[in-house]
Amino acid sequence: MAMKQTQTKIFDFADTGLDFSPGSKNIFPDRFKKMLALGYNVQTVTSVSVAGNQVTFIYGGAHGYMPGRVLKVDSGALSLINGGEFWIDSVTTNTVTMMIDAAPLSISGGFATRIASLGWSLVYEQANIHIYKFKQLDESDIFIRIVFQDVLTQRNRLGVCIGKTADPVSGVITDSNALQSYATITSPNQPFAMEFGGTASNTANNYTHSQGVATYGKWVVVGSKYHVVLSGNIGQANFGNRFNAVLPFASVGYEKLNYPVIVGEVSTQALTGSNFGDGQNEGERGYAYVAKYRVCMREYIKTLTTGVLDQLLGIPPQSKTNYLPAEIDGFNTTTAKPVAIYDYESWQFIGMISGGAYQVNYSDTGNPDKTTLPLITGDIDLNSIVYLCGMASTSGNNVYWAVPVEEVRIA
Repeated sequence: MAMKQTQTKIFDFADTGLDFSPGSKNIFPDRFKKMLALGYNVQTVTSVSVAGNQVTFIYGGAHGYMPGRVLKVDSGALSLINGGEFWIDSVTTNTVTMMIDAAPLSISGGFATRIASLGWSLVYEQANIHIYKFKQLDESDIFIRIVFQDVLTQRNRLGVCIGKTADPVSGVITDSNALQSYATITSPNQPFAMEFGGTASNTANNYTHSQGVATYGKWVVVGSKYHVVLSGNIGQANFGNRFNAVLPFASVGYEKLNYPVIVGEVSTQALTGSNFGDGQNEGERGYAYVAKYRVCMREYIKTLTTGVLDQLLGIPPQSKTNYLPAEIDGFNTTTAKPVAIYDYESWQFIGMISGGAYQVNYSDTGNPDKTTLPLITGDIDLNSIVYLCGMASTSGNNVYWAVPVEEVRIA
């Protein structure tokens, strides 16, 4: 076996070193800092076993690491291989096994490991405001300003603004072409946001994952230095699924469109309300932006009714049946498609989401139960883990997303 990619990484809200809930407003800033920039769950390796390119770390006790995570080694000979990042293939209570090409024949213990972050840089941190620097696919820098919920009795949500310039002293996005909703303000009270759902309450502000899972469901994070997806199910069968994302975008060539796609929603429910709200793909709740321009994810179809026309992030069903015909593939294979982006005002095609997430071609019957999302499936051609995520609605208009754990940029 060869080394696996480490560009795109997986986190789970239940991970040791994270252990938080979508309702944990007090904890969110710290956990995002760990996932995006710092890493988490530092442990010390006591000894190392090497057999060819199979390397096993032995720890002095339970380490809490999970298969599928990327382990970061900060010192020693291994820190010079692949940036010190290695995919965890298997674990026991006190061991971690990985494939590491060109590993030394003998490796001494005594070094620290942690779960690797996405590799973003924290350039501003003050109270509930963070600004991170990450990368576009052309390796240029871009900045995201995250406004965490600071009103602890309101529903948990994130305000996000992405721009090409930021002031690391004042903590604002200075790019006039960026969506201005959260460029300077300090509370996530504008209509557009990334929602983490749930009844408006301060009960869950410090919840662990186990305390909140019955109400807020399972949540996963998949991302790289180029993108991030945060998806889960907030415990409601009809409209609980959420798909929040920053995704790479390849535009038709306009510099003012050379920004990632932001996927979130505009809630129809008051932030102090007790309702989980409509589904993310219900009516015009699901929103997406490229820079300050609102965009949609399907072609204009004049004959549709207004209500359906407003479902901008995809209209299910995406296909007639759930699988390819047996004559083409005897295995039950469901395909996924790259997502085209259209300007909302004109409905003109302006580019494509360039990796990180794809829409899945399910029919309107026999598709995965929304309450099971996100769930792990796989890409049979590339042998990659794929998370199946969704955006649900009260009318059953669930759009399914495939989020592969694979490189989004190959040098």
